[in-house]
Amino acid sequence: MVEGLNGRYSCALCGWVNRWDQSPAPLPSKEDDPDYDKPQPRPKL
Repeated sequence: MVEGLNGRYSCALCGWVNRWDQSPAPLPSKEDDPDYDKPQPRPKL
């Protein structure tokens, strides 16, 4: 079964995916990802 989102498709059975640039929609940024953790500043030593 091939499923997709925003013109990007993948097959859960065989692992096939189309290339990221084959979709007309722009890729989301890392900040748009709800699981993205913003980097914390390094402590000064």
